[in-house]
Amino acid sequence: MDDSPEAEKLLRRCARLATQLDLPWHALHVETPASARRPEAQRRRLERSLKLAQDLGAEVATLPAAELAPALVRYARKHNLSRLVIGRRPRHGWRAWRPWGRPLAEQVAALAEDLDLLQVALPAPRDTGGPPPRGGQPAVAAPDWRGHGAALAACALTALLCTPLRPWLELSNTVMLFLLVVVGVALRYGRSPAVLAAFTTAGR
Repeated sequence: MDDSPEAEKLLRRCARLATQLDLPWHALHVETPASARRPEAQRRRLERSLKLAQDLGAEVATLPAAELAPALVRYARKHNLSRLVIGRRPRHGWRAWRPWGRPLAEQVAALAEDLDLLQVALPAPRDTGGPPPRGGQPAVAAPDWRGHGAALAACALTALLCTPLRPWLELSNTVMLFLLVVVGVALRYGRSPAVLAAFTTAGR
């Protein structure tokens, strides 16, 4: 469990499962160096989740560790646990296809094939970055000029790299490179910067 607002759903799911199977259960939080520097609001939310886990009948533990997956496996081995329940959040945009940063379930499975893994679907984190707009009117999102600037910079860099390679690159290969730039911009920054990148590459 972590300090996210969705931790309560994971805890209640575990409590129901333990009740159905008539088994004791554990709620474990791994304190990594990065999570140790969490803001005060997140720390209080974590404390509430730990208290909820205790109220639901869990044996609660907090472990300091550098990485999540090895710490979870060590704890399971030490307490003779056979099933691990973790949350699974949807992955959008460039995170959905990046080749690094394997999901936690895959990391645990690689370390302990004998552990049963149950993943609980969690909603995507909600945007709570600021108060609602005054007057109850929906806010209009401001244009992301950083995304547009990044799109232009990516097109310019690709053109700069392709220019000295013209004698060796066929036109179709150059087109594919610019197409990859447009797709990458779309996944990272959204539709509007991608359209700008498409028009920029078309002009070239």
